[in-house]
Amino acid sequence: RLPGDARNYSWFKAYGDLNNVKHATFYGLRQGRERCALVETSTPDDAAAFAKALDGQSFSGIDGPASAKVLTKAEYEDLAAKERDDDAAAEAGGATEAAGATEAAA
Repeated sequence: RLPGDARNYSWFKAYGDLNNVKHATFYGLRQGRERCALVETSTPDDAAAFAKALDGQSFSGIDGPASAKVLTKAEYEDLAAKERDDDAAAEAGGATEAAGATEAAA
């Protein structure tokens, strides 16, 4: 879960070294969807540090703390597919269920 102003990976600048971020994809940008992001880092240690910096943070605009965790490549790919499907359904006006997590993958 991320606040509404989290729209691109430059938002993460306050929470880690962007030189270690290889790629960030944001989901839930449409109204009514929870915002989340899948972030790829250069190394597993970078992913762990990045997730640790974000996990449990409080942000205005979201209920409860943000959550972040390190994923395996398979978990990352599965969650990316689910979020793409949910965003496509939201775009088409269908009901969606957000994962509600920010994920960091090495």
